[in-house]
Amino acid sequence: MEQQFLSIQRQRLLRRIERYSTISRGSEGQDGFIPEFRSLKVDVILPKVRNALTRLERGLYGICVTCEGEISRARLEVVPAALECIVCQSKSEGGALCI
Repeated sequence: MEQQFLSIQRQRLLRRIERYSTISRGSEGQDGFIPEFRSLKVDVILPKVRNALTRLERGLYGICVTCEGEISRARLEVVPAALECIVCQSKSEGGALCI
């Protein structure tokens, strides 16, 4: 993958880490999330984003963890923390196509 794209993705991932790290687990606040969704962002999404950043730093970003093929740039633009290509993701979710 080209350096410019990786640099942009790194910045996007860092911004998400910053945003999700500051979400409090209290009652509904200015961010508009109810507590259950706020907790989901912190407990589920934040580790995935951190993992993607680590993979980027190790030169593994954009490589599917299942088939070791390339994850499409379009998919990474929509789901920057994606670990699987669209085909493997679909298979792991029982055939449901999800980007």
